[in-house]
Amino acid sequence: MTSVQRWLAYDVSVYLRTYVTRPRNKSMAAINSKTKSSSVLKDFESSLSAKVSSPEIVNSVLSQIYTWTHGQPFLTKLLCQYVLLDAGSIISGEEDDFVDTLIETKVLKNWRKQSASQHLKALEKKLVRYSPRDSLLILYLQVLQRGMFAPTNASPEQTFLQMAGLITIRKGKLKVSNSIYARVFNEAWIERQLPGITRPVSIVKTSVKKSSVSPQPFRRTSDALKQRWLRRKPLSLICGLIVGSVLVFSAFNRTTQRNLASERSIEQAIAVSAAEEA
Repeated sequence: MTSVQRWLAYDVSVYLRTYVTRPRNKSMAAINSKTKSSSVLKDFESSLSAKVSSPEIVNSVLSQIYTWTHGQPFLTKLLCQYVLLDAGSIISGEEDDFVDTLIETKVLKNWRKQSASQHLKALEKKLVRYSPRDSLLILYLQVLQRGMFAPTNASPEQTFLQMAGLITIRKGKLKVSNSIYARVFNEAWIERQLPGITRPVSIVKTSVKKSSVSPQPFRRTSDALKQRWLRRKPLSLICGLIVGSVLVFSAFNRTTQRNLASERSIEQAIAVSAAEEA
């Protein structure tokens, strides 16, 4: 059994121990996913061994593929296909660079136009359609920035991210499922979905490093929006005061003009009456 196969077997056993007493759809999906990826790697190992004479090269390539995909079936199968197509270019001792280059050029670079685009766009569609979207992305951002994030309690957003396959639980902590997801759905992608949303979490992260005090996680949408509104509040107040002052002055000016017009009309009427009497 190779090291990659041992990792897969361990991951499946972890899921079985975690969910066997309380079976759920998401746990079965995770187990099926691991089973599929294990089958893909097993077939790939046989095919690559037929093209590459060195077992060490085969194991190194398998290990690096698993490092990137962490067993995600579609991405694992896609990378295995790319490796088999260009197996003759693999150089002993440079297996990691070979796999890294394939991923950078065939998956990550302009990912919306690559072979994995349909899979990644489907995941992106799930994320942007979730409501409330900002609370979901805040939780994901915390996991992305901290690497391993321990939530205080399970939330609907956490459940959704796990069901979507974007995050997983390892050693009791949340983690992005694989490095490809982390590179595609990075902080820049989150910022495009919710401009300005990455800043509050970054501030919290910086303060934690300085004070070594665990922060309370952002619980809901209103927390992030409140911080964004507070930063804009002074400017909003000033604009409100200016607009209010202009409106009050305009109303006062109109009232004054009407009063003056009335006084002139009265004076003219008195003058006409005096002239008639004379």
